[in-house]
Amino acid sequence: MGLSIALPDINEIIARLRLRVGFVEIVEFLLRLLVAKPQCVTIVVMGSTREGNNFSVVPLLVGGLARSVLDHGIRYIDAHQILEDNHGILAPVLRHGLVPDRRYRVYQRAL
Repeated sequence: MGLSIALPDINEIIARLRLRVGFVEIVEFLLRLLVAKPQCVTIVVMGSTREGNNFSVVPLLVGGLARSVLDHGIRYIDAHQILEDNHGILAPVLRHGLVPDRRYRVYQRAL
């Protein structure tokens, strides 16, 4: 089993409001959410069960997500916060051409 969720990047819409706050701006923001076609999506959740990694579910998730994104005219994908030791997710994503620009690690220490 696997799951992949990508949401439009609302930072593009927020930037157009130019830091104005008020009732009109809230209505404008909601209308832009409905009408605007974003150039970037953010992958919020992508993963599979341990059994899914054995059956290559993750490459299918990445491929399906890529096809869906291309069909909607999205140009950029933000796949932030994938841990560097999560090889089950990271390897297929790198194979599809994503270029990492940061490294995320989890450190543990007894209290």
